[in-house]
Amino acid sequence: MGKLCDELAPSLRSFPVGKYLLFYRSVVDGIELVRVIHGARDIQNLFE
Repeated sequence: MGKLCDELAPSLRSFPVGKYLLFYRSVVDGIELVRVIHGARDIQNLFE
């Protein structure tokens, strides 16, 4: 579930919720929520 975003960080996935993107990683017992970012932001720049 979610789009793989290896170009931003290893094993990172994104999932859209309304106007936001949730960035997360799968862990043994669920997910680790990394960031919640408005879709209009410069996402590539935020992960540098």
